[in-house]
Amino acid sequence: MSHAHESVRLVATDALAKNRALWAIPELVRALDDDYLLNRQFAQKGLEDMLDVSLADHGYVFYMTKPERLPAIERIHRHLSETDVAGDRSPPQKRN
Repeated sequence: MSHAHESVRLVATDALAKNRALWAIPELVRALDDDYLLNRQFAQKGLEDMLDVSLADHGYVFYMTKPERLPAIERIHRHLSETDVAGDRSPPQKRN
């Protein structure tokens, strides 16, 4: 989700979250640091819904400034890595 247009990143974030694409959790965590507030809000809500967690418990809210949110994102990343709450995160295989 590194497209130049914020609207494309927003749609991708929303689609991954709504489809519970567990393999894309690392991308959704990176979206928590998007330059656009609305994209960060969608990423936060999507991750919270997918994983049944509150990112505020890790000190993250989407409207934080970049210096405020980076430590919180690192805590979230560490927590997800340690607990493996998402199970299998491998991307789906292409169909022939």
